[in-house]
Amino acid sequence: MFRRLLAAFAVVLALAAPAAAQTPPDDGPAWVFLVGTWSCTLSNGMGPIAVTYARGARPNSYVQHVSAQLPNVGAYSSDGWVSYDASAKRWVYISEGALGDYEVLTTPGWHENVLVMTHVLASGGESGGTTTFKKLNDATIDAVETGASGTITQHCVKK
Repeated sequence: MFRRLLAAFAVVLALAAPAAAQTPPDDGPAWVFLVGTWSCTLSNGMGPIAVTYARGARPNSYVQHVSAQLPNVGAYSSDGWVSYDASAKRWVYISEGALGDYEVLTTPGWHENVLVMTHVLASGGESGGTTTFKKLNDATIDAVETGASGTITQHCVKK
């Protein structure tokens, strides 16, 4: 359940080359529309989930904060970081949640208005699966997450 919550806008922190050695990716500007606050609803009935993005301290990096009220848990939050790994030519998303949960996803970046992220590692050693984001416009994104636990869709609107 927490993996699906964290995937409600997954994206990445670079673990690679020093900032001086990084070459900005061609799709770097494609991420800027995320900056702001989003409200997401998931097909499993969770939501609304508030997701906030801000520019990171380094070029081509973003900071993410998720907050939600979870059934049987109450208030929940997680923080994530998105950045570009120039040596591997991929974007990396790393997040950690208030319950000790974590997730790592990677992607080569946006292709037109579609972003496919591969789930590398999550709490409990779980890996595999993908989340595909489709930017409908600057204020609306739909996503489909597919993994061992099944498929879940999400709809996010910028506030």
